[in-house]
Amino acid sequence: MAKEPDPITLAIAASQSPRPPSPELEARERLREKHQQAIARLWTKPSACPICGTDRWNVADTVDMPLRDVAPDLAWAIANVKQAYVYVPVGCTNCGYTILFHAGTLDARFNEGYPGRTG
Repeated sequence: MAKEPDPITLAIAASQSPRPPSPELEARERLREKHQQAIARLWTKPSACPICGTDRWNVADTVDMPLRDVAPDLAWAIANVKQAYVYVPVGCTNCGYTILFHAGTLDARFNEGYPGRTG
């Protein structure tokens, strides 16, 4: 009788099997590429990580950082729409140090065709 694979082996195999791209994943990839282009044009300083010194960075998906409610009135806080800042994390792939770029600013610079550095 053949031994059945353990759940971890099955999970790894499932994660490595090709999946058809979803519209959400494709949209995220396009947005990441757009932000990466804007950051590349704007980043004029040396690209060494200030923590570990490597220059390997990864542009991640946008993240929302919700504003914290500070009103003492719970009814007011519940009735109001939550607000958030939207950032693009850029992380060092060696140590994890992360820089946050405001997504709205990157979008504006991308749409303006901001030249940034020329080299």
